[in-house]
Amino acid sequence: MSKKVLFGLWLFTGSVALVLLATTIGLAVQARSQSSHGDTVYLTGQGKLVVLLNQPTRSGIVASIVERGTVVTLVDLAVENDQTWYQVRTDSGLGWVQADHISLTPP
Repeated sequence: MSKKVLFGLWLFTGSVALVLLATTIGLAVQARSQSSHGDTVYLTGQGKLVVLLNQPTRSGIVASIVERGTVVTLVDLAVENDQTWYQVRTDSGLGWVQADHISLTPP
C-alpha cells in the first residue's frame, strides 16, 4: 500500500479511537453523577422538612417527616407515572421520596 493510503487509514483509525474514548469518558462521568443503590445522599426541598411516603406515589401515606439536609441511604428505585422515586433509609426507617429531593451534595 502507498504511504498516503496508510496515513489515511491511520488517521481514520485514530479519529475513531478518540471519539470512542471521549464517549466512554462522557458516559462514565454521567453514570458517576447519578445516584445508585447504597449511595449516601442528602434530602433536599424548598422547606425545612421533607415528607417520606410509604409507597412511590403522591397518594402514599406519610411514613415519616425529616429535616432537609438529612443524610439517607438509597435502597430502591421506582418509576411511577414518569416520576422517579427513591426508597431511602433514615434513622427512623424506610420511606419513598421523589428524585428531585435527592442530592449528592449538602443543601
